[in-house]
Amino acid sequence: MASEEEILLNITAAETRAAWVKNSILQEVRIERENNKSLVGKVYYGKVERVMQGIQATFVDIGLDKAGFLSQEEISSKFMQQDKTGVQVTKLLRPGQKILVQVVKDSIGSKGAKLTMRVRISSSFLVLMPAEKMVMISQRIDYNHERNRLKNLVKEILKNQGSEHGFIIRTSAENIDGHKLTEDIKYLDKLWAHIQENIKQLENIGLVYAGLPLYLQMLRNIAVDKVSLIQVDSAKAFDEMQEFSTVFAINIMDKLTHYVNKKPIFDLYNIDEAITQALEKRVDLNSGGYLVIDQTEAMSTIDVNTGSFVGSKSLEETIYTTNLEATKAVARQLRLRNLGGIIILDLIDMTITKHKKSVLESLQKELAKDGVKTTIGKISNLGLIEITRKKTRESLEGILCTSCLVCNARGVVKTVQSVTLDIFREITRMANQFKAKKYRIIASQLVVAYILDEVSEQLVELEKFLKKEISLQAEIGYLPEQFDVIVS
Repeated sequence: MASEEEILLNITAAETRAAWVKNSILQEVRIERENNKSLVGKVYYGKVERVMQGIQATFVDIGLDKAGFLSQEEISSKFMQQDKTGVQVTKLLRPGQKILVQVVKDSIGSKGAKLTMRVRISSSFLVLMPAEKMVMISQRIDYNHERNRLKNLVKEILKNQGSEHGFIIRTSAENIDGHKLTEDIKYLDKLWAHIQENIKQLENIGLVYAGLPLYLQMLRNIAVDKVSLIQVDSAKAFDEMQEFSTVFAINIMDKLTHYVNKKPIFDLYNIDEAITQALEKRVDLNSGGYLVIDQTEAMSTIDVNTGSFVGSKSLEETIYTTNLEATKAVARQLRLRNLGGIIILDLIDMTITKHKKSVLESLQKELAKDGVKTTIGKISNLGLIEITRKKTRESLEGILCTSCLVCNARGVVKTVQSVTLDIFREITRMANQFKAKKYRIIASQLVVAYILDEVSEQLVELEKFLKKEISLQAEIGYLPEQFDVIVS
């Protein structure tokens, strides 16, 4: 049975959410929120306000509250000239002149946004450099033969297309064929022509390119032939997607649908429930086994466990079956949670070489379906596999979650007994430093209740030892590990 892959787009004023669903199961989700007001990457047609020869910089009005700052190194070479000493200086920019600029750093405090005239427009595999003529390539593509192949391929396509722009070949282009690169160049050329048209339509100055919202990025990045249906619950976004697909010749019109049912679009496949589950550590497998996923700043770890699965044959067969099932679940979880960087997969130990080979091949096959570049190491003697997955954007947990206020992201908190002993030690320590008449313990209700119910005799003994009165005060707002000792 052929797999059915659908894309659901849920769009509100606050956020846009895109869900990839395959055979009714969520595979990937992307979220774009409106509270990110960054201007970085946006292109403006601005007007020169002042040229400061002393600091070799220019202030440019781009229609915002504060003028943008254009340093000498960010000025296009055609607006530079050498002085008598041979030093490059700004000679050809003048107040009132209109220029095209791109934001490279947001405004901070009283300073305006930092600008560049070296505009860069990115697509899936390439970066357009409209003011340049050269073809450059990412340093992260290591192999010389691949670097040469890509550079020669792009140069040939540019010659055939008659494109006069410069391009940077991105890391994502590694092993990409000529057809996809041709499509990217056509798209970027059309996009640049669209930006030029926006400039002509401006009455004065302002924004000419804001980048693509998530729902239009989808049309650029999806494999159209693999998607059977694209549903969007916003009429405005639906109209924009239709126009975008027409202008940039993206063949999705027969698959694009405006979802108008009263039932929320993400309820079609219980997407919200699946997202919540993707934030949990434990992932249950159909067999009864399970994964435990821990995400840290340095790396992520995935531990495979047999759980309640005992199988119908030998223990080795049970372990092999669980590991094999886990490879599919791991591949889906990496994509769904968008885990990047180093990932350590801890399989259940196998003794049969044939089983190890089969599990590794299954993992390679499943991860090959991922659109993000992923490399896989061999199975170590301890059953560990090191996986590296390119970081392309914030993980799902990073977008939806924040550090725990109770445990400071440790994942655990001290027991009330431990906190109580910390308090008693702190009072003893303070007694050696200060001449106090009495002490007042301020702590959470949980800790205060524990002291009164379980260790009140120890509190009395401490009072006798110090010959000081110790009182208790419960604070609703205190976290379990939080306490203060007040001296009077």
